Amino acid sequence: MRRRLNIGVLTGTIFLFAGIAAAQTKTIVAPLSGGALDVGADLAGKPDPRAIQWPGKVWGNADYDDTIIRFYPPAGYQVHIISAAGSLSSFARGTVPEGTTAGISWGLVSNAVTAKPGADVNPACMAYVKQSITARHDAETTPFSFTQIGENGILGPDNVLISRTAVYLNETGRVMHIEQALVLTYEMIPIPAAPVSR
Repeated sequence: MRRRLNIGVLTGTIFLFAGIAAAQTKTIVAPLSGGALDVGADLAGKPDPRAIQWPGKVWGNADYDDTIIRFYPPAGYQVHIISAAGSLSSFARGTVPEGTTAGISWGLVSNAVTAKPGADVNPACMAYVKQSITARHDAETTPFSFTQIGENGILGPDNVLISRTAVYLNETGRVMHIEQALVLTYEMIPIPAAPVSR
């Protein structure tokens, strides 16, 4: 399932003063912008086909849900996510049977995939949180703060940020309700000029 949220270009006003002269105004694109949103999903999952490939390492049900957050930078600019802060809250809908568990994960990813030499990491992921649900611990809230997000926070040409929520190893037979309270800080940066070929 994919849901779409839209975040427009934010503008700011600068007041210029020259001695005691009257103020002039000029509208510019705000260098730093931010916003908050709530994202949620109800997931039980389906039998995970990887259990055949990795018996004993993968079991139960798995599934994920993407929420699309679209930005609208002005022409010649791209979006750089600087930070993501908030909380991930999960709970089972119904009583979790004794001896069963479910894994929850959430992250922010983009479609701008570039290989990172020298590291076996997912270069498109800029935030990642995991939780576990059991009969004795059937609700969880995890605060998070991802700051100083580097190059992997630069979105692709589609200007899309994906909030991906997942359930995995779910053997509870229950739907997991998963929510994120998310505060983003981002900037619009110039798209680098393409190299000139000679």
